[in-house]
Amino acid sequence: WKPKLLRQMVQLRFRRYLRVFISVESHQEQAPALLNLLNYKHIILENRVHARYRTEMEDIDLKPILYEANTVDFNNNGLGALTEAMFSQVTEERNGIFELSVVYPMSGKLYDRISEHMLLKVKPNKVDDPHVFRIYSLQIDSIAQTVSIDASTKSNELVNNLVKDLAIENTTPQVALDLMKQFLVLPTDYDFISDITSSNSTHWTNRNPLNCIAGEEGSLVDVFGGEIKRGNRTIWLYANRGVDNPNIIRHGKNLQGFTVEYSTKGMTTAILPYFNEKIEESSETQMVYGDIVYSQYANNYPFLYLVAMDYSSEEEVTNLATLNTKASQYFTEHNGIDTPSMSATVDMQDLSDSSEYKRFKSLENIQLCDTVTV
Repeated sequence: WKPKLLRQMVQLRFRRYLRVFISVESHQEQAPALLNLLNYKHIILENRVHARYRTEMEDIDLKPILYEANTVDFNNNGLGALTEAMFSQVTEERNGIFELSVVYPMSGKLYDRISEHMLLKVKPNKVDDPHVFRIYSLQIDSIAQTVSIDASTKSNELVNNLVKDLAIENTTPQVALDLMKQFLVLPTDYDFISDITSSNSTHWTNRNPLNCIAGEEGSLVDVFGGEIKRGNRTIWLYANRGVDNPNIIRHGKNLQGFTVEYSTKGMTTAILPYFNEKIEESSETQMVYGDIVYSQYANNYPFLYLVAMDYSSEEEVTNLATLNTKASQYFTEHNGIDTPSMSATVDMQDLSDSSEYKRFKSLENIQLCDTVTV
């Protein structure tokens, strides 16, 4: 196993109310070192890690405020706070889900008012302004006498809008976002802002605006990279959402434990490209196979992870030569698919509210997409 760059999923569990799953970029020397997980101090300490995958904030004092489904002004207490809530948790993933989960007793004063599509406002973390979530699921437990409430960010309502057909030609994400908003089937009062200055091209057909931004091939995140931040009326696409946080996670301070999982599942080290070629003067097609494309790491494993890859939908693939040309770029376009994944869990105590670290409270906060040292 040659030294290579691995993208690892790391989870930070903050005692009391914050859990952060983070993505790490680090150079590992050999597979045995990864498998010898008890010696993790030798492979993980002093690496710079990015809290860029997922955060979960849980606090017994996290009391969402309930609003009617059609509310537009949230500068008030709405129908009231769910003060009797037994559990409240906000989960946000980097460029992914942003959700609120609440467990509320059936004896609570607002139980009879809660229904689908209603809105809940709560602080998603210690730094950001209160965020509005829309209820999409209610599960009643007649034994426990509780209702479990699941709500997603209100900005998910943009899923119900559409861009019919829009070509983005050699422009910045901000220009692309402006055009996207202009060409939406339904008008929206959401604003879309990006600080990325590079230019590129893409094309959207019958796509909702959220998937124009992220989550699908050809989205802005796919083409330009970047990290999303959602507000109640604004969606930002930052080149880097987080900051270079001086926080250090270490033994004797806040590191409580460390576990790692190593996996080759889903790995690909060779592809057999093919496409359906139309036979001239006929409505029939024939299967054309190209040359096998090997990853630079193909010989590092006891056998090939070979996958057949269909290029029939690629416009530039019209014959054997263009098929091989396109397929030769596979491992460049799918960086990391030819290396094992490694997930780790870091148990960490949150010191931001402790009396000993009161003077350094701002330095002890870790937010999604921040960079910290472990």
